Amino acid sequence: MRKMITFFLLMVLSAMGFSQSLQIAVSIEPQRFLVEKIGGDTVKVMTIVPTGRSPHSYEPTPSQMEELSHSVVWFSIGMEFEKAIMPKIKSLYPHIRIVDTSIGIKRRIMREEEIEKHDDDEVGAEDPHIWMSIRLVKNQAGVVYKTLVEMNPSQKALYKKNYENLLKKLDTLDHELSRKLAPYKGKEFFIYHPVLGYFADDYGLRQISIEIEGKDPSPSQLVKVINLARERKVKTIFVQEGFSKKSAETVAKAIGGKVVEINPLTSDYLNMMRKIGDMLVEGWK
Repeated sequence: MRKMITFFLLMVLSAMGFSQSLQIAVSIEPQRFLVEKIGGDTVKVMTIVPTGRSPHSYEPTPSQMEELSHSVVWFSIGMEFEKAIMPKIKSLYPHIRIVDTSIGIKRRIMREEEIEKHDDDEVGAEDPHIWMSIRLVKNQAGVVYKTLVEMNPSQKALYKKNYENLLKKLDTLDHELSRKLAPYKGKEFFIYHPVLGYFADDYGLRQISIEIEGKDPSPSQLVKVINLARERKVKTIFVQEGFSKKSAETVAKAIGGKVVEINPLTSDYLNMMRKIGDMLVEGWK
């Protein structure tokens, strides 16, 4: 069935002479970065989850569903909201080819220290934030490259050049962060929502989350977090843009620290990852 749909799309695109851009849908903004870097001017990208909104429970608006209907490919990434809308997408828009960019990636398992000493924790749950590892993003870029070549083979040379240039930039940043964070190997950082697990694994760091099963901690759980933060002499609490700051601010006030916002859902991927590295280092000084 997928081969038949792909063949049909290729026939349509061929008839268009590729005079128009490929309409591509992605789940989150970091995926836009990959598609636009590889596809260049041959693609037009729409993002389902806006910056500042949580991809865990987002529900697309009717206007977004209408815009999505014009796409030939949807690059999914394995987030919760995708599972809720995918049956509807397949039913309403069978022409859309759905490509899972997380294919072949082994998801990390949430470790105990990421939800340390919390009750009713989620130890053993899979971590969905695979774009927060530059090394895994290279895998995702490979899926995007292969798919674009299949959809638009006449642009293979362009896609190959762009893909190889992107890999070089990702490798350069990975090496930069490795050098920058090497002196802090084994260090811990506290964050409201545990979005930096893959980042932490890549550079030998430890993430400790304040959030409990996607919710604010109870008063007793918050006391445990505060005591742990004091014990570890933590002075910076990180919070993801778009998430509640209430608990993070409570912890920061109790320990005489500060709250620092990060935005892991931006299309400015390289600068975002570099900035997170800088913020972590600054928080340990």
